[in-house]
Amino acid sequence: MAVHSVRGRFASRMAKRRACSSSDGFTLLEILVTLSIVALITGMTTAFLGQLRKVSQIHHDHETQQQLDQTARYLERSIEAAMALPLDISQNQNRVFFAGNPTQLSFLAGSRIGISEAALRTRQIRFSPGLGAGKIVQIMAVRRFQSDERSEQQPISVTILEHASDLRFEYFGRLAGQSSAVWTDSWTQDRSLPMAVRFSVNVERNGKSYQSTGIAKIRAAQN
Repeated sequence: MAVHSVRGRFASRMAKRRACSSSDGFTLLEILVTLSIVALITGMTTAFLGQLRKVSQIHHDHETQQQLDQTARYLERSIEAAMALPLDISQNQNRVFFAGNPTQLSFLAGSRIGISEAALRTRQIRFSPGLGAGKIVQIMAVRRFQSDERSEQQPISVTILEHASDLRFEYFGRLAGQSSAVWTDSWTQDRSLPMAVRFSVNVERNGKSYQSTGIAKIRAAQN
């Protein structure tokens, strides 16, 4: 009788342990379902992050190209205002109105100073190379005031575009001894403005290259 009682208690305890084990643990099916859900969420997150990076890159490309295009339009407006007046580098025998090479150009243009004053400014636009990346710079110096006589002010240097990789100019006009206009990579003709200047602005950012081009038709040369 005592033996049967011990066996009964032992069997009861084992049954309780099995019941606890089955209720506290996980079955193989539950583990597989959980892993499948985790894999699905991971895949969706990876795809979302990939799309987010693509959208961010497209936005960055658009901003960079827009900045380049704005720079090109500014260069067009500035160069179109060149005047048929001699530069400081002119000699008595050779009156240079416009001086240019593949990476920089110089000309005279008028500008307003305040309400009642005007001035002629020598403008130089050039590409300044640097370590890793260069920049496009405009240097302006006052030549002459119309309202009064003043001592020359110091030139003002303004950065038009940073992180530029290249800037190239070409000039269209009649060269000495030629009857028709041609494109050339430099301009120092006597008493003459080029009819047009075309250029390309280049930038490299994050391993990608961007470019914007423009053409400026100089108004004073068309008359």
